[in-house]
Amino acid sequence: MSEALKLEQMPVAPIVPGGASTSLRHESARMHVSGSAAYIDDLPEPQGLLHVVPGLSTKAHARIVSMDLEAVRAVPGVVCVLTAADIPGENQISAVGKGDEPLLAEGEVCFYGQPVFVVVGKAGVSRGGPLNWQKLSMKTVPPC
Repeated sequence: MSEALKLEQMPVAPIVPGGASTSLRHESARMHVSGSAAYIDDLPEPQGLLHVVPGLSTKAHARIVSMDLEAVRAVPGVVCVLTAADIPGENQISAVGKGDEPLLAEGEVCFYGQPVFVVVGKAGVSRGGPLNWQKLSMKTVPPC
């Protein structure tokens, strides 16, 4: 039976300057604590700024039967509506390269709130109005 090492017997790793064991000041820490840091909501919106609002799945696991977004496209201020079919490259955002996380659902949704389409529009459009006009038909399927 082996005995557990005591703390003083543990090997000590060398300290690497700038590494995880080194305490570093955050570059904007002084501004944060003094109240002078500029947060995104404090900055003026650039002229012509567009907002992107995702249309999310309302089912946890379902097959996408049909998607009619023409009424969404017709809403004043909407610049475009994008689906997985509009992505020119690979529809993947998997952080580990497994190919298991599409940016926009294609064919089926795998979790509640999964993005199915996005609405790109001018300021004010992002308040959810166009999303009320989508006609998304999904058939629930059994869990995996």
